[in-house]
Amino acid sequence: MKVVRDQIYQLIQSPDRANIREHLQNTIGETDNVDYKVDFNNYAKLSRHILAIANTGGGLIIVGVAQSRETGQIDPIGLDRFVDKADIYKGIQKYVPNYLEFDVLDFEYTESEYEKLKGKKIQVISIKYEPKYIPFISIKAGEGILENKIYVRKGTQSIEPSYEDLQKIVNKRIETEFVNANTIGLDEHLKQLKILYGQLNKFNHSNPIWSDLHVTIMGGVKTPNFAYPKEDYDDFIAAMIEAKKDIIRRIVKRI
Repeated sequence: MKVVRDQIYQLIQSPDRANIREHLQNTIGETDNVDYKVDFNNYAKLSRHILAIANTGGGLIIVGVAQSRETGQIDPIGLDRFVDKADIYKGIQKYVPNYLEFDVLDFEYTESEYEKLKGKKIQVISIKYEPKYIPFISIKAGEGILENKIYVRKGTQSIEPSYEDLQKIVNKRIETEFVNANTIGLDEHLKQLKILYGQLNKFNHSNPIWSDLHVTIMGGVKTPNFAYPKEDYDDFIAAMIEAKKDIIRRIVKRI
């Protein structure tokens, strides 16, 4: 099973002409992340599968392939013509949120090591996995899809999730948000802090004046800006470095 999972992962990461051919030649049938469709006749039902795959790790829908209900055997029958990508996007985007990302890829096998593919046209919908957005919810009802519903993949089916399925989705989103928050914390927050420091002058400058009490040079009077933080940016970074060193020292002492 690990070999199969690795093959599916490789296919999803690189759905190119060669990998699609090899998959169709050696496939074990539909999985949670790979589905087959004969054509694009039902965009509503197709959108349900796209939503389910997007909620279950991303994957592919390979169009131009028939699968036997009895044996599970697949047959790459091909398409008569490539369907215009603009029409595909228009048909699907009626039912899915606009932030659900997918691509449509065209493959024509004029020559092929797999004889059944020779001369066939295949189109592939590649569905991106974005855990920070899950669950993706249907936005319109149609034939084979309900409005405001969540769908997940269970083998060859795209169905509404169980309580456990929903928990997995929520936990995955929380994990992703936690990781993103910590990643941004070190890079982006320091960058923004430095920009904020740059909006304040550390010193106020007044125009040169002559006075019996104080005579200035041409640069004017330089006085501290009391609105400027007592700890400037460089001092703050130095303090953070020392704090990090203390953490490392405590860890080393426990080893």
